[in-house]
Amino acid sequence: METLAIEDTRDRVDARRVLDAIPEDQEATLEVHVGKDEGGEIFLSPELTRIVLRTLSALADGGTVSIRAVPEVLSTTEAARTLGISRPTLMKMVRGGEIRATKVGTHTRLRNDDVLEFRAKREEDRAHAFMELRRLEDELDERHSTAG
Repeated sequence: METLAIEDTRDRVDARRVLDAIPEDQEATLEVHVGKDEGGEIFLSPELTRIVLRTLSALADGGTVSIRAVPEVLSTTEAARTLGISRPTLMKMVRGGEIRATKVGTHTRLRNDDVLEFRAKREEDRAHAFMELRRLEDELDERHSTAG
């Protein structure tokens, strides 16, 4: 794994300038110039553009970025780490059918895509639950203020 951080303030300012140059109501496209000659332009795909912009955003804000290659198939330890849960909790979820897994001999393996999809769904469910809690709190506040 490689960890990146910007030490030079000028680089942080340049990263912020790139981000500020993109209109908020427009999907960004990035063009990379390779070498010094004309014709060395490469337009990045929307997915690569998103990755570059998220990286620039973190670095412009003074953060660090860690980059590592993730295998297509994960061990239960790697999957649990990705989900931010313990391995025993992950194994309960696998046994309960909450997340897909396969057996390779005696070892349980999970596809990285399945783990990331599960994580995204959990985050979405948490956000919905939080919004519902806020709605109920607002409703209770409203009832309390009209009752008094």
